[in-house]
This record gives sequence, C-alpha cells and structure tokens, in this order.
Amino acid sequence: MADTRFYGKDETEWRDILKTFYEMRDKTESQQRELMKILLDDIDMPLGLLIIGGTGVGKSSTINALYGENKAKVGLHANPETQEIKEFKISKNITLYDSPGLGEGSEKDKQHMSKINALLQEKDSDGYAKISLALVVIDASVKGLSQEYATITYLLKMLGDTKRILIGLNKCDCALSERFFDRENNMPGKEQEQFLQEKVADLQMRIQRDTGLRLNTDDIVWYSAGFYDGSKQDKPYNIAALEKLILDKLPKHKRVVQTTEESEEASGGGKGFLDYVIDLVDVVTDHIPVLSTIKKVGKGIWDALGKFFS
Repeated sequence: MADTRFYGKDETEWRDILKTFYEMRDKTESQQRELMKILLDDIDMPLGLLIIGGTGVGKSSTINALYGENKAKVGLHANPETQEIKEFKISKNITLYDSPGLGEGSEKDKQHMSKINALLQEKDSDGYAKISLALVVIDASVKGLSQEYATITYLLKMLGDTKRILIGLNKCDCALSERFFDRENNMPGKEQEQFLQEKVADLQMRIQRDTGLRLNTDDIVWYSAGFYDGSKQDKPYNIAALEKLILDKLPKHKRVVQTTEESEEASGGGKGFLDYVIDLVDVVTDHIPVLSTIKKVGKGIWDALGKFFS
C-alpha cells in the first residue's frame, strides 16, 4: 500500500476515523462536538493563531469570548517592552501566539519584525503554514491607529496579500461614547455604526495607498469582546461574525479544529458544525486513492463514504 500518511495517520487509521465521521450524521450537534473533541485528541492537526495588539486593546477578552471564560486568564500578559512572542494552548491542537504590536520605531521593532516573520514562515509537518491566521486586535474606541497601523502594513507587505490577516476592531461598544451603545438590545447605535464605517473606510484607503493591497469586507470586523475582570465576562457583541471570518480564512481541513473549541457566543455565525466536519473529510479523502476516485466521478462526500463502508 502506498504511503498516504496525513497528519501522522496512515490510510488504514484514516479509514477508521472516517467511518466515525460518517456515523456522526444522525447525532445531535452537541454529540458531534463531543465526539470530535475525542477524535481530535488522537489526531495531530496543529492550528496556530497569532494574536497581535498593544496593551489594553482587549486580547484576553477576545480570546475568552471566542473560546470561553478563563481561557486567557494567564498567558496574554507579556511585558510590551520586551516584545516577546508568548504562546499557550487552548487545546491539544490549538496554540495561540501572543505578540505586542510594532510602533517603537527603533532597533527593537526590527528585531521583533524578524521574530514575527520567522514565525509566519514556519510550516507544519504536512507543509501547511504553522500560523494559519494573524489577528490584529485594535481598540475601536481610540481615534487613529498609530502603532496598530505600523503592524498591519508590515504584515501586508511581508505576506503580499490579505489571506492570512484579519483585523478586529474591539470595544466597538465604546466607540465615540459608551452611551450610544444599545445595552438592552446589545448593538451599536447609529452614531457608532457611522463612526466605525468611516474608520474602516479610512483604513482601507490608507492601506491601499501605502501597500497597493485592498482590504475587503472579510478582512475587517468590529465587535465587543465584553469586559472581563478576571472572574466575569460581560456579554460580547458580534463575536459570531469574528469567528466566521476566522473560520473562512483557515485551511479547509483545520476549520473543524477551531469550531470544536468555540464558545456558545462564537457559534452560529457560519455553517453548521457538521459542514466543518465535511470540510475535513473532503481533504482527507483526497489522500485515500479509492475515495478520491469515487469523488472524481461525481459522487458526493457522504455518498462516497457510504459506498466505501457498505
């Protein structure tokens, strides 16, 4: 049998895993998620996310909103003066890399840019980027960008496109003034929406002028992670939209790794959970010749698996 190893599993092992995936179809979403967590504990499919932002922009609150309370109670407290990239685990496969932004305009910036560049160039065991996405977190309540703009332009010039970059405008509930935010319905007021739209348009214009690259609507999202005081997380706003854009930018087979660990607040913005399982199945089956052949003649993924296991 030809070597068809994919993320440490050979064809025989993947066949057993695929059979479990196939049997998931009739289970509830809650059951699917729990079963996927068990399966992923036995699969080495690393997902790395680089979170970049200065002190006070809300990186810890963002992580807690995406993955659940207390996930970031340690780890995201690097001394900005050291400009070190810290890492910690969300799950067996998900690793977050916390980095302060640029903006010192000094030799320290050059050294830090070199560290970011090296990290973004690393590959996993199957040739995919070690860092699937760089999320730049910005405080939307602050006028101007300064430090964050230097970070964004550097990343864009280094990578040459926006495929692995997402810009999150956090604290949108405090934009202009917190009194404009509709707390009862948990949504920005008209004044805040206009302010945020203008902020996004200005960022798009400046980026295109300075880098020649165009930031699209799926490259920027505003949200509120909810204030986190170490014991309680306020209700977030638009976190499901942030999660959807993260998932859209991830490699197809790694999306289920992310969505398996997402919080209740973050779920529901994208496809159904089983659809992300199918994304993984679609990629894995390309590494199993007989299934790949069935797919090529027009069989759908579930039809191909059904024929295979019948």
